[in-house]
Amino acid sequence: MNREENTRKILECLPDGILVTNKEGEIIFANAQIGALFNYKREELLGKPAEILIPEDYHSILDEYRKDFLEHPYVQPIIHPSVRLIGIRKGGEKFNVAISLSSLESDPYGIVIISAIRDITEAIRVKEELKMTQETFRRIFESSLNGIVKYEFIRNEKGEIIDFKYVVANKRALELTERTEEEMIDKTIIQLNPWIKDSDIFKTMLRVSEKGDTETNEFQSKRKEKPVWYKVNFVRLDEGILLTFDDISIAKLAEDKLKVTNLELEQKAEDRTQELLRSNEKLKNINEKLDRYAYMISHDLKAPLANIEGIASCLKQDYAGIPLDEEGSEMLEMMAAKINDMRGIIENVLQSAKDAIRSREVINLEKTVHEIIETLNPPSHFHFFIQQSLPHIKYPKASIVQILQNLLSNSIKYMDKPNPLITISYSESESYYMICVTDNGMGIPPEKMNDIFNLFEVAHSDKCDIESYGIGLTIVKQLVEENGGKIWADSKLGEETKFHFTVPKN
Repeated sequence: MNREENTRKILECLPDGILVTNKEGEIIFANAQIGALFNYKREELLGKPAEILIPEDYHSILDEYRKDFLEHPYVQPIIHPSVRLIGIRKGGEKFNVAISLSSLESDPYGIVIISAIRDITEAIRVKEELKMTQETFRRIFESSLNGIVKYEFIRNEKGEIIDFKYVVANKRALELTERTEEEMIDKTIIQLNPWIKDSDIFKTMLRVSEKGDTETNEFQSKRKEKPVWYKVNFVRLDEGILLTFDDISIAKLAEDKLKVTNLELEQKAEDRTQELLRSNEKLKNINEKLDRYAYMISHDLKAPLANIEGIASCLKQDYAGIPLDEEGSEMLEMMAAKINDMRGIIENVLQSAKDAIRSREVINLEKTVHEIIETLNPPSHFHFFIQQSLPHIKYPKASIVQILQNLLSNSIKYMDKPNPLITISYSESESYYMICVTDNGMGIPPEKMNDIFNLFEVAHSDKCDIESYGIGLTIVKQLVEENGGKIWADSKLGEETKFHFTVPKN
């Protein structure tokens, strides 16, 4: 087997398409791969110019490279930065090719050009996709809302990681650290942050570097000597580590404020609980007092009322056979009615005293005052001035009746003027109404003013003709305070007395 035959067999075995042309560019040999690559039979190519395998637009380019190669032979792919080489298959289909040229002395052709041709369409597609992917990642990298930094390990002579060098950082990382690329890249983390060597951040970086586990943690760091909180994600990458991080200082500040607020709320809740416990204890004491008053009323009021009822019954029996005029009959009937009214009042007081918490209802105060005055049936020479448009209040009905009934009955009882005047008026503030009952009676002695709401205290104990047990104002005070109000009195001895009590609007 001669040398030429060996060469042909070698060229047939090569994976690339091999084309041999003379110095005029005519094809004198094509291996099987050339036929498969360009869809030609071998005999269709022999003797044809090499230009048959490239588009017409590239003929002049190929001719220039051939002339240059013959003058300065070398082995070199024909790849120019601004030129993409194109092959054309039988049938007109174009595709990307890379061509390498080499020369050979051959009989009888003299110098021939051997072209190794490869289809690089797929390689170019992959390259372009890779380029697009890189561009996509670059844009993501630069536009990320998180800071991204890649470090390389710095090892000592024993191979131990002792520091980390900044390799790349995105725009957000530079913003968050308030550094420029010149200040950061190729510097080490300890060089830029001497304090970090003993920090949890550095320990975590070493742990992730050694174990390869991904970790996410929150750290307090420093930024130009100012404290700052970061949320950091650590990822091992070959001989380095990738950090993604964000500034969460505002969120941490809000979290700290929320903790303080929660503690304050918990303290307020505790204070409120203690206040409620105190209120419950106070309410319990009030209930106990009201129970005592109920017992006292049942003994001290029902007994005199029973005596009056007995006297009225005796009068009716004694005068049963004696004709009475119309006025006398009316008086006996009125006495019996008032006894029943008083019994009802006592029962209401007993019920009020036993119910520490009563349901509230809307009360027409003006109407209620008129009803109470009618029930009290004062002498005809008494004058009452009731301020127009007394308010509607939300209050336990039995309580307000008992309060006003006691105050008005006292004004009637302790009246010593020939022209009695009793006034019911009110004023209001943003949160409460203030009701005032005023009379021009005998007044209260100054030395008694501080005691009139105490149990069994009687303002005019020297007045034997006025029957009083000293419990009415005590009950009134308890009822007013039980319903969230206050009561007090002003008086000028011999001139007037004013009782004021408040009613909350809510």
